[in-house]
Formats: sequence, C-alpha cells, structure tokens
Amino acid sequence: MNAERVLIGLSVVGLIFASLLLFNEDLYNRFIGGSVHDDTSKPLMGIVTEKINDTRYKNSATILWVNARKKQNVRAGDSLFTGANSRTHVELKNGNEMTLDQNTLVVFNETKLMDLNMGNFRFKVDGKMELSVQGQPTIIEGNGSDIQIIVPKEKGAKPQVRLLRGQATVQVQGKPRQELVPQKIETLPIVVTEEAIRQTASVLSDEPAAQPQPVAIETPAPAPIQRHLQLYDVFELKEDKSLSPRATISEEARGFLPLDESVGLTSSSPQPITLDENGARVTLAAAGSPEMQGYVYEVSTEREFPVEKTRVKWNRDGNLQLRFENAGTFYYRVRGANQKTELTSVSEPVEVVILPQEKVIAPVAEVKEVRKLKPLTVRKPSQAESRKLSRTKIEELKRESIKNKSTQEDQSIPASIRKPSSVPVANNSAKITLEEKTNQSYSSSRIDFETGTFTVFSPDEKDVGRTNPYAYSLGIRSKHWFNGRSGFEGIARVKAGGLNETANGINPLDLEARYHYKLRSSWLGSTNFSLLTGFEVYRNIGRGYFAQKYDLGKLGFAMDFPVGNRWDAGGDVVLGIGADQTKKYEAIGRLNYYFRKRYSLGVGYRLYLLEAGSDKTAPLDYPYKETWGEGFFVFRWHY
Repeated sequence: MNAERVLIGLSVVGLIFASLLLFNEDLYNRFIGGSVHDDTSKPLMGIVTEKINDTRYKNSATILWVNARKKQNVRAGDSLFTGANSRTHVELKNGNEMTLDQNTLVVFNETKLMDLNMGNFRFKVDGKMELSVQGQPTIIEGNGSDIQIIVPKEKGAKPQVRLLRGQATVQVQGKPRQELVPQKIETLPIVVTEEAIRQTASVLSDEPAAQPQPVAIETPAPAPIQRHLQLYDVFELKEDKSLSPRATISEEARGFLPLDESVGLTSSSPQPITLDENGARVTLAAAGSPEMQGYVYEVSTEREFPVEKTRVKWNRDGNLQLRFENAGTFYYRVRGANQKTELTSVSEPVEVVILPQEKVIAPVAEVKEVRKLKPLTVRKPSQAESRKLSRTKIEELKRESIKNKSTQEDQSIPASIRKPSSVPVANNSAKITLEEKTNQSYSSSRIDFETGTFTVFSPDEKDVGRTNPYAYSLGIRSKHWFNGRSGFEGIARVKAGGLNETANGINPLDLEARYHYKLRSSWLGSTNFSLLTGFEVYRNIGRGYFAQKYDLGKLGFAMDFPVGNRWDAGGDVVLGIGADQTKKYEAIGRLNYYFRKRYSLGVGYRLYLLEAGSDKTAPLDYPYKETWGEGFFVFRWHY
C-alpha cells in the first residue's frame, strides 16, 4: 500500500513537471534541451545579440530545433530560423553584422560560409564578406555599407539586393561584379532551383520540439502574406497601394528594420484640457525629415502601448486633428514613412489629458419688483405740513441708516448680479490637479517580501487543553512572466517567531511552484486573470499536534486588477489534492498602494482549510481538519 502511494505521488509530480515543460519552452530548454550544447570544436561564426519573438536555433550535432538565446554562439554547421513577426540580430566574427527579418532561414555551413536559404536579410559590411545565396558563393565588398538581400523560396525566382547606404559591390561566383547604386533594387544572377528548395526543406523538416511552428516538408515555411510595404514595414497599408491620404493601416504588426532617423511629436494645445459643450480639440504635429511622405500614428490608453490596447492611423501631412467627447488620458506616438515605405523608430509618447466638464453653480441674482409709477403732481405744502414732513424724513433716515448697516451692499456691483445673503458665491478658483497613474505595473513580473501573523486551529490541540498558537511568518514570492501568456511563480514561507507558548509546537516550512497561463478576453477588461497549476511541499518540524507533512498537486486561478490611480487588488483561489486524498482549500486576498511606479506596499490575508487524507498527515487521530488564518504586510517590486 505504501509503495502504491509513493508511485502515485511520483506520478503526480512527474505529470505536473511534464506539463510545465510542455507549456514553458524556457524550462524545456533548461532541463531537456541542454543536450543541444555549444560544440567548441567548431569555428565560431557569430553571436546572437538581439532576438524578438520566435527565433529557432539548431546545431550541427542534432536534428532538434530549440529556442535561441540572447548571446547564443553560432558555429559552423548551425542554423537560425526566425518565425512570423520575429527578428534576430547577429554580430559576425569578422566584425560585420547581420539582421534576419521574419520567416528567414540561414545555415552556417561547414565551409564557413553563411548560406542564405530564404527570407529578408540585412548586413552591415565594412570590408569584405563571403557568403552563399541559395548555395551560390557570393562576395560582398563594402565601405560603411548597409545592404539588404531578399531571398525568395519560389522556384524560378531570383534574389534581390539593395544598397541602403554607403558603397558596395556584389559578385556571384562565375558572374560579373555588380556595382550597387544606393536605394536601387538589383537582381542577383541566381535562380531558385528545385534542388535549393529541397535543401531548404531538409533543413526545416525537423520541427522544433517545443511550441513547433506549423511547417510541412513540402512547404518549409509559412508563405509571407502579400503586402504593399515589402521591406521594413511594421504596419501594412491596405485598401490603397500608395501613400495617399486615403490609405489605411492594418493593425497587425510586422517584422521591420527601422530607419536610422528620428521623428518628433508635439501637441499644440496646453495640457490638461477641459471638456466643454463642444467637446475638446487637440492638434498633434509630427516633425520628421523632408523625405518623410507620411506618418503612422499610434494611440493607446496605456503608456506602454500594449498591442491589444493600441490603434493605428495613417496621416499624410503629419498634423493630426483630434476631437474628444469623453474625458480620459491618451498616449500618442508616431513613425515617419518615406517614399519607399521605410519606417522610422517610434517617437517619444505624448500624453493628452482630457478633464470632465466643470459643473459651475451660477450665482442667484437678487430680483426686485419694478412698478410703473404715475407722474408726480408738484404742490407747495403749507407751513404745518412742512414741519410734519421734516420730522417724518428724519425718522425715515434713521431707519434707513440702521437697515443699511445690517444689509450693507457693494453699490459698485449691478443689482442684477448681486448675491442674496442666503446663497454663497460660486468658487471657481480651485484648480483640478491630475493624479498620475502609478499602478500600471500590476500585471508585470514581481517579487514580494511578506511578513505577517498567523494562527492555526487544531482539534487535537484543543483536546489537550491548549489555545491556538500565534506566531510571526516571513515569506518571499516571485512571479515571472516569460511572455504574454506563460508565467512561473515560486513561493517560500517559514515561521519567524512565536507570540505565545503554543506557538512552540508549530514550525512550518512551506514551498510552492506554480505555472500560470493568462487568459485574454474583452469581458475581463483590465483584469489580469490566469489559470494556475503546480505543487506544494509542506513540512512541520514542531512537536505540537498539527499537520506534520503533505505534498499536494494544485489547481486554481489568480487575478490582479487596478483600483483608481495608485492601488491594485487581487487574490488567488486554489485547490490542493494529495496522493493520499489530503485536500487543501485556500483563498488569498490583497490590496496594494503604489508609492512609485515600480514599488508598492500592501496588506493581505490567507485562509485555508486542510482535510487530512491519511494518518501520515494527521498528528494523532484520523480524520483530522486544520484551519489556518493569516494577515500579512507585503513590499512588492515590479519589473
């Protein structure tokens, strides 16, 4: 029976570990792909210095494709392949540089020549460089040159070369030397043959073991989508083949090599702007070189411009007129496009802040009744009447003086806008200050440092007349996102000290490892929601009547979401199941305040109910249930 439980436990741990390897390629390469070692006996051809998205590497000693690493050594006989929407930069041993655009394959063959099989390449050549294009030896000589080579994979097609800057010549073996003219596309005297296609297919026929690209032997790589921007585009023009004002932009990003030019973006309106009955208007102006034929604007509600929250717009003259009807904070940046549809790198973002319309309470004017009077008839009073009128006038003046003192008004203000004594003057002098959002790192990778106080209820402890233990805890928790969907979390918690005598009987060590898979849906909004699986190892070396040890496989979910401008909240709900049917129901909640964009402080709680599945988990009698409650403080670093 014990042997069966051990086998079942090992099987569960092995299944969880295999699942982690299946869904996380970095772990796979570390534990399994280590066999793809760096063969130092082969000549070094270059080093991968930059990689974006999916870049695959295969050395000469194996048929296995693995994920290329930054600082990856590339030796004679090795191959590199960039997938869709990917790019790789390689510094060659001879001092030259090479950049591989998406869907590009290069083989560093045993003759120490790079064989450009297919795709879009860019070289920086200062001197002489020997390579191979579809198996044909080719020599490039350049002086501070920047050269692009496009190698098609279709039968009968010919490679193309273009000199972007500098001076250069190219010569295919057995063919005349070609003097390259800047910005002119030349055709190389090389024809793609069936043999070259079969050779390319043979290189790509062995699919990568982890997260393979859907590439068949008959079709060695996904066919590039036909598009109007053929060279260094990041967005595709659609509905119009020219850079006209009618052109629109596809929001699907492409691999690109930006121009070595900068473009600026400014706002002509002061910030922030308050909405009125006609909305709010803002003009953005892009400033680039005279060669720029238009601009690609990007707008997002987040400064990091995430793909799912970014929109693009083509603008011909660089001046973008905007009209806002709703309040909010928006971020804009821009790229310039020249006549050849090459794009610059993005400008610095411009923040546009639109404040809600002010609600002004208009002062209530004092209303006086106006009566139409009849013309007066002048009559000279008698002496007795004059004395009576004099006494009456003096009394009225006294009463008017007293009245003026009690209801004194500023006679310089017209009566139509004088305030009544019961209504205060509307105060519009208060300035509205915009609070910057500092909680935008809530979904990023992070490291938590926790300290708290916990207590445990054990029925066995109660039976011997002991109170619940109270103790301090320390913990560290790290969650790292490898890409947009997959993440790994490690957790370690220990007891730091006791608060009462019963706490001497419990001394836990709790270790967890979790794999997270992030879900994306419009109904989730800004919530960072992920499903999780993992395992937990718990050991208690105390001598009290508490759970002694258990090993659990875990399933659940986690979430984080922003609250206001400086807060975020979240929590976990997890179910743990052991090989001996031990069950653990766990809930965690937390609230964090960002005092800086990368640092936050917070509080949280942790509750769980443990149901022992065997007498190995229970301290004395079986069945056994244990309840844990904890409150903690957390310092969090986001990166």
